[in-house]
Amino acid sequence: MTYVPLAIEGGLLAVHAHPDDETLSTGGLLATWAAAGLPVTLVTCTRGEQGEVIGPDPDRLEGSGDRFGAHRERELAGALRELEVSDHYFLDQIDGALGANEPSPRYRDSGMSWVGEGAAGTSAAAALPSEVPEGAFYFADLDRAAQSLARLISARRPRYVVTYEPGGGYGHPDHIRAYQLASRAVELISDDLGYVPQLLSSVIPSEVMRFGREVLGQREQFLRDLARDDVAGQGGNGGVEVVIPRPSDPLAAVSSHDPEITYVVEVCDVAGKVLRALEAHATQVQWVADWRDLPGSREKAAGVEVLGAAALSNGVFFPVFSREYVAALN
Repeated sequence: MTYVPLAIEGGLLAVHAHPDDETLSTGGLLATWAAAGLPVTLVTCTRGEQGEVIGPDPDRLEGSGDRFGAHRERELAGALRELEVSDHYFLDQIDGALGANEPSPRYRDSGMSWVGEGAAGTSAAAALPSEVPEGAFYFADLDRAAQSLARLISARRPRYVVTYEPGGGYGHPDHIRAYQLASRAVELISDDLGYVPQLLSSVIPSEVMRFGREVLGQREQFLRDLARDDVAGQGGNGGVEVVIPRPSDPLAAVSSHDPEITYVVEVCDVAGKVLRALEAHATQVQWVADWRDLPGSREKAAGVEVLGAAALSNGVFFPVFSREYVAALN
């Protein structure tokens, strides 16, 4: 594999499935473009209505549909303030914002269920749940949705459009659909205008992910203490076991197919913004750890450092790196 610096120039438009995905997958890219004063746009396809709630849920948000979606909108707004990104649309808002004659349908979180063994970020894969909500994004008319996105791409004319790799990171149906959406929209742009942005997928090279897991193992006691103290303070998800993935554990789709050329963006300078943005998604992300200033925190391999960690609702920790990686899709 060859690592090549990504040219930080022109506009960036990111396409993500739910609130929190923008920070988890490309928070460093978004913050880097914003800090450089370059145009940066985020499109979020759904409001994450089917997600889980970490920790206490006194307002009974989980399972409340649009009410939970509205709460996640507010979390997303907080995260984008930290990343300093202001140009944001939900997919079903684009046509109205750009003056289209026909309004878009509402695109809803499709939900997911786990298949196989393991957990997110390890060996499990996601699939559609047994009951899919009405208006689920996964079953949306792809060309109709892609026309909306293509309209925004035409208006913004970014150099890069970034989304997931074809496997959706770990197989989430909405992530896969977002990849299909971005790909189709770029095809439409090419057909109509002859202008072709570079389509990129967010990836984490396998050697980088295994190194990140090695560092998590070195800091296992620190992470377990962090989770224990947070649960004791009623902040985290006390019903979920803490999981520290091992370097030898199977890899999720985001790391399982190393491209021949991987583009690199150094995000160390914006890491604090990314970690704060993760904290803003409080119903989705827990146990955010920033160890940049701790003794022994500067382990490095393949040119990358692990600057911190966090966990999702399943209790599986993931590393936060000093680099983000993308691969070309066109």
